[in-house]
Amino acid sequence: GIPPAFFTEPALGALLLVVLIRFFGNVLAFKRGVNSGVWRRHTNPCFACRSSERSQSFGRPIPPRRLERQVAYLVGRFARHAPRWQIVIWLRQLLVLLLAYTSDVVFVTTDNFDTAEETFDAVRYAIATVAIAVTLVFWRLHRRALPFAFRFQNALESCLYGGAFASSLRGQSKKASSPIERPSAAAA
Repeated sequence: GIPPAFFTEPALGALLLVVLIRFFGNVLAFKRGVNSGVWRRHTNPCFACRSSERSQSFGRPIPPRRLERQVAYLVGRFARHAPRWQIVIWLRQLLVLLLAYTSDVVFVTTDNFDTAEETFDAVRYAIATVAIAVTLVFWRLHRRALPFAFRFQNALESCLYGGAFASSLRGQSKKASSPIERPSAAAA
């Protein structure tokens, strides 16, 4: 059958993307307001258009305190040099969710083929390898940026990345020794 996550993952991914875009605009407007005193939220979704001098006068005015309240949780948790780090976290989550959904799609679409198990195993290992690569890339980005204000926060986050990497490797090696059991047609 079709796994239940097959239907919920696209909805969660779309919601995460909408939130990411919305708050990215708010964080940019806040940073611009702090740096230049222009307190406007752009209504134009074109990121290239936002950087021009002419676009500084367009957009909806927004009170600075209101914008600060909207982004306080996103910006306040991080050091001053990395106010947009929450966007990086959401991007990583979106990529991992996309990989999980890809795995579900492959599982469902290869269910009817004679070589389904071999095909799914090959794709599963490829997706697991990409997931491990995503973890390593974002771990490296974290180590370069050190986005939190305190050393212990950065150390804890680094340990969590290390744990995710180790458990992914362990899971991949464990799956190699035991293939996936598909429900038989007679049992269904």
